[in-house]
Amino acid sequence: MKRKTLVSALAAVMSASVLLTACGQSSSTTTSSDNEKKTDLTKANVTVIKAEDTNKLPSVAKNRKDTMVIGMVAPDSGNLIPYLTSNSYNYYLTEMMFDCLGNLNDDGTPTPGIATWTTSSDGLTYTFKIKNGIKYSNGTEMTADDVKFTFMYLLDPSYKGKMFDPTTTYIKGWEDFNKGKTKDLEGIQVIDKNTVKITLEQKNATAIYTLAHTMILSKDYYGKNYKPGDVSSVDALQNSPMGSGAWILKSKKDGQEYDFDANENYWQGKPKIKHIIVKNVTDDTNIQELKTAGIDLTDPTCSEENVSELKDAGFINMRISPTWGYGIINLNTTNPMFSDVKVRQALTYGLDRTNIDKAVFGKYAQVINTPLPVVSWAYDTTGVTNYKYDPDKANKLLDEAGWKKGSDGIRTKDGKKFEIHFLQSTGNSVNDKFVPIAKENYKKLGINFVAEPMEFKQVLNKTMAGDFEMSFMGQSFSTADPDQASTFKTNGTQNYGKYSNKDVDALCDKELTTLDKNSRKQVFHDLYKKLADEMPVIPLYERNDMYAISSRITGIEPTPFKDYTNYFWKAEIK
Repeated sequence: MKRKTLVSALAAVMSASVLLTACGQSSSTTTSSDNEKKTDLTKANVTVIKAEDTNKLPSVAKNRKDTMVIGMVAPDSGNLIPYLTSNSYNYYLTEMMFDCLGNLNDDGTPTPGIATWTTSSDGLTYTFKIKNGIKYSNGTEMTADDVKFTFMYLLDPSYKGKMFDPTTTYIKGWEDFNKGKTKDLEGIQVIDKNTVKITLEQKNATAIYTLAHTMILSKDYYGKNYKPGDVSSVDALQNSPMGSGAWILKSKKDGQEYDFDANENYWQGKPKIKHIIVKNVTDDTNIQELKTAGIDLTDPTCSEENVSELKDAGFINMRISPTWGYGIINLNTTNPMFSDVKVRQALTYGLDRTNIDKAVFGKYAQVINTPLPVVSWAYDTTGVTNYKYDPDKANKLLDEAGWKKGSDGIRTKDGKKFEIHFLQSTGNSVNDKFVPIAKENYKKLGINFVAEPMEFKQVLNKTMAGDFEMSFMGQSFSTADPDQASTFKTNGTQNYGKYSNKDVDALCDKELTTLDKNSRKQVFHDLYKKLADEMPVIPLYERNDMYAISSRITGIEPTPFKDYTNYFWKAEIK
């Protein structure tokens, strides 16, 4: 259902944390002075590399006694309403200010938090009971009305976000409400001040992950002027966020700095750190900022070079773990160049993905052939095509697809030359390595590969609008369930390449309505085998994430399945 996609504002280094399903694979933490032994991406281990000489901590950090500074790639301007945002870093900011009905275990499974819940025997009705005294940062109390309002906003026909897909919610009456036929959402009933009942039209394997992990908006604050069919009054407050989370936004300079104070009314207890500054960094500056103590925490590219450099600094702790996400090449399948499956297969066989991954991450990434992380319980490569680099096979497929090489070595079909325009986000380590390799690889296939450099925000906006031929992005999940119907189903809200296949649609529907884990795993296998054959996107890698944290900060222990922002409220400064 709800996913955090596209979306690393590192434009492709995918630093969003990994979220694992509730299906048997638990996280474990290992301390190591030699990270070389702990790079198995098939296990959800967290490798901890401890600082070796904390005396090297610069004095500027020691003097920052009540403030923690976080280094993030610049979020978009505005977009500080949950699920209106379009990148992971805006999402992190909203996680600091808003809370969900449930908390997350370290393995990503939902657990009671602001609310407890029960499920009916038929699996269709979820009843949430909000604890007494849960307050927003303006002092007003959270109620069941806020829960209903939040889902009405997300299911409203005028909702402009991409992170909530109404077609996969199955909340009773959602479609009539979403199409403006009704003014009320039938499937959500407010029972009393603290109790809300949510009824589904059919069973949904992802329901509790979505319902318990949706950040709640105050109806009193955001919904004063809301009318079904018009969310403009809600969206107008995207630069003035107010939630029930641990942190209150006090000031901001979009793209530069976001300043937060601790929320004294926070229901889990007042945070131990008084102030947090979120500071803009880039993939080129974050390591240096951390080494000079300009920041206390960041999530740099997990490469052998960066690990070595941070170890040498002496005072920095590192946490390394597999990403619950992946890197992909997006293809606009409505473009005649990419509408033929043989062409998409050829582009995959003809791309030296292993060389690209090694150039960026060293041993901290691996090639995948399906758009699903290796650490997922649903991952199964049995019978899945292995697209090992094979230019000869790629050339043969292009011949079969009717693209013939001319005297200049470039392929043509129906009078059109095969020329790919690639949206290249600048200042990004993956794109910097991908472009020259792709250009050389595709030249051997008779394809002219043209990179068009631009800022990541432009790449993101063009990709989301379908105004592209090829682009690179990171995909990550906002819940621990591996459902990706919104990405691959026809007209899915995050299906930016406009891919459409009836068999894939049917499999997406089937996995959503299959509750038994083993049966659902088989459906996922069929789905991802089909996607590997179809290649609507080109999977590039699954990689490791790395969080680099100054030794003066304790209590931030992100796992592969839980965002580091969830730990800020209990962090401490030594």
